[in-house]
Amino acid sequence: MSCSFWDDIQTGGQLDLGSVDVSQNDIVRFASEFDAQPFHTDEEAARATLLGGLSASGWHTCTLIMRLLEEAIARHSGVLETAGLDDIIWLKPVRPGDVLSGRIRWSREAACSCGSGARVRGADIGVRNQHGEVVMQWRMSCLIAPPTDPRREIPKDCPIRKGRAARVLPRPGDHAIKYFEDVAPGDEIALGEYAFTMDRIADFRARYGPGSAYDETIHPGMTYGGNETALAWHVTAVWMHCIVRYYEHQAARLRRQAKPVPLLGPAVGVKHLRWHLPVGMGETITFRAWAERKIETSRPDWGLLVVGAVGENRRGDTVVSFYPQMLLERRTGRCCGEASDKPFQ
Repeated sequence: MSCSFWDDIQTGGQLDLGSVDVSQNDIVRFASEFDAQPFHTDEEAARATLLGGLSASGWHTCTLIMRLLEEAIARHSGVLETAGLDDIIWLKPVRPGDVLSGRIRWSREAACSCGSGARVRGADIGVRNQHGEVVMQWRMSCLIAPPTDPRREIPKDCPIRKGRAARVLPRPGDHAIKYFEDVAPGDEIALGEYAFTMDRIADFRARYGPGSAYDETIHPGMTYGGNETALAWHVTAVWMHCIVRYYEHQAARLRRQAKPVPLLGPAVGVKHLRWHLPVGMGETITFRAWAERKIETSRPDWGLLVVGAVGENRRGDTVVSFYPQMLLERRTGRCCGEASDKPFQ
């Protein structure tokens, strides 16, 4: 690893992550599998949505930036491991033809409070399009070290692996989909299962894993285990796949009953994302979601719903947890949540 690279890390410097082109085919392919909402899959229908045109899924953008990050570290013979992200904000839509570039700014290193000797540092990542507009921001904690460092792995019981506890008591039930004002904090829905087969893991890794868009000899990223495990962003994207699948099933049921269907809007961000355990080949993960908090926005026809999200394996172990913030259609313009000036796409 070059001295300048080490010096930049130690002094809180910056690192350019390179760039990636985002094509319409890429946007539609990812969304069709994991986030099949009209503003991600249908160019004509997208014009009538909040995003005003076709745009990439936020999970797609995150996946591409993680690949750039891991490859940038690997080019300096480094190894990156992260247990999750503290904050993700999607500020502007990513359009077909956009060229995204990322830059990471390091904060100072500190010993992990678990006493393992692991050295953890914070990092802020800004992602811009070809016009210089910031489209996404990350805040995360990670470990970066030469591949020979015996303490590069974040211990399984490390505090930074722990997720945030739910702030409401989830109430499982057939809560279906509701307008924003009808949702009650604690309403929980079962989103179903997803099998991480060999073919699914291999296909996602081939498209979005380190080296997939560059030289295949680049050192593979250490964020989420070896080739026999699912990439971390594959697991989070599957949660979105499950919630869209659930929404489509419930929407069809409401239409059969001649009832109105509340619209699901785009997400604006995610907090407290943690990958607790790797997901191995052949594992089946069960996903669920519950309403945490309701926040008013500047638009009277949309509310911002903070959602709790969890994926668990067959042993009952939590493999992923996070708190996305999603827009949900209101039936009326009546306020019923906390006020906020939270930006959204």
